Amino acid sequence: MKKMIYGLSVLLAAVLLFAVAACGGDETPKDIAVTGVTLDQTDATLKIGETVKLTATVSPQNAAQKTVTWTSSSNEIATVSGGTVTAVKTGSATITASAGGKKATCTVNVLHVSDKVTIGDQEYESLSAAVGAADEGAVIEIANGTYTVNEPITLEKGVTLRGEAGYTQITTTATANVITVAAEGVTIEGIGFTKTDKTVETAFSFIHAEKNGLTVKNCTFTGQYADGDSEVVRAMVFNAGVSGYTIEGNTFKSVRQPAYLEGNGTVRNNHTEGTRGFVVCCNYKVTMEGNTFRNNAVDIAIIENNGAENEYTEADAIDLSSKNNGAFVDLQPLSIQVKNGQKVTA
Repeated sequence: MKKMIYGLSVLLAAVLLFAVAACGGDETPKDIAVTGVTLDQTDATLKIGETVKLTATVSPQNAAQKTVTWTSSSNEIATVSGGTVTAVKTGSATITASAGGKKATCTVNVLHVSDKVTIGDQEYESLSAAVGAADEGAVIEIANGTYTVNEPITLEKGVTLRGEAGYTQITTTATANVITVAAEGVTIEGIGFTKTDKTVETAFSFIHAEKNGLTVKNCTFTGQYADGDSEVVRAMVFNAGVSGYTIEGNTFKSVRQPAYLEGNGTVRNNHTEGTRGFVVCCNYKVTMEGNTFRNNAVDIAIIENNGAENEYTEADAIDLSSKNNGAFVDLQPLSIQVKNGQKVTA
């Protein structure tokens, strides 16, 4: 009898414990709040027309409001549906996933990457075609890749030629100027120029400037010149009196001269190697600073110019060398040479 009473007591206690637990105020699924939302990507980069699928995770797993709402900060740049983002237009948009009052975001950057030459969203089959269609002030984007340009291109408007991020390469076997700048305020940036053969019979330049205000920056110029060659391959040539130019952040390799300068301007932070150096006509003052040099016959040559009055002194030559990492400056009108900021004595 005692055993029966003990067994009933245990059973009653278990029932009471279960009842207490059942009535103890535990949340039912409909009451469980969302504590957070996460995305599998927080940033993405797309080309126009590309898509990416974002996956949202809602915490906790048994939250009541697990339905995710997707929005874009700019449907003109990127749209989103069910987590699938579609790139529409260049720019940046924020994609937001929301659930139960919580949210997570992903920044989407849309690039206009074409295998052609573009002005805005308009594509052209060639650089020549884009140049012909460009208005004053237009930015002509040249997509990553290699372009062969053997026929001269003349810039008759103040445009910008810009290589897209990465590497844009223009190769040539032309025997004359590749680009003639016939307008003021032209900018050429981020382009690699390469001469793939030797030119012996005629002088050649990648860029021939006829007008003021040219800017050339962050480009590379590579030729086939070796010291002692007779070929005349120059990266840039400026007509007499053409001034107001800026040559900055470029690299020059294996060309006879990086630039032939016959006007006032600025040359800074370029690297030059395997050349006969910058040529500066003695009657024009050029601001040169921060340039580096390696394995050149001369780094900066200041030359006579048809009897024009020389504007450079020995102090100027020393200053040029000092401001350009010890450049070898050959001041020909005074028969003075300077290296590492000091006059070279015979």
